[in-house]
Amino acid sequence: MKALLTLGILAMFASSLMAQDAAFKKSDFASVTVGVTRQKVTRIGGGDYDDKTEKLSFKVKFRNGSTRVAFDNLKVEFFLFGICQEDRKSLKLMQRDAQTVSLAPLKEFEYETPEVISIWDNTDAVFGDKYKGWCLLVYSPSGELLAEKTISAFVKNTSRLPGLTQGQYYDSDLNPTVVKPYSSRLR
Repeated sequence: MKALLTLGILAMFASSLMAQDAAFKKSDFASVTVGVTRQKVTRIGGGDYDDKTEKLSFKVKFRNGSTRVAFDNLKVEFFLFGICQEDRKSLKLMQRDAQTVSLAPLKEFEYETPEVISIWDNTDAVFGDKYKGWCLLVYSPSGELLAEKTISAFVKNTSRLPGLTQGQYYDSDLNPTVVKPYSSRLR
């Protein structure tokens, strides 16, 4: 009977340790490094000699540097923006990609975003959206923002990122905007 009681107490102690590891704090996430690398480069192609075609995809790599804390079911959102060539003050959300990531202690996780093809010209026949930058948000399973990473400060208010719609145009404060076609501004 005493042996069963001891085994029961040890089992409860072990399960409480596992529960503590499952519930991590935001400060624990400081041990995770995130790297984003662009995979493809701009190519000249399409109609005119000066039209540009960009094939954009990114490799996102997470590395857990902690020896004891695992991060399960993290929600990762990747936002890819282009600058409108017809209205240079407007940003287009070209891609919004969401992933679920789990990181064991001292392990890495890597994924590649889907490819986006952007065709643009900024000389005579102005059209399209040229790559501007990206933003990455990482959330805990409970929805708490753990990390925010961006290539540059082209977006002023990243708290509005979750409400954006892919394919829409926004200003630098991420307020929706309407793009006026270049040809109508020439008249």
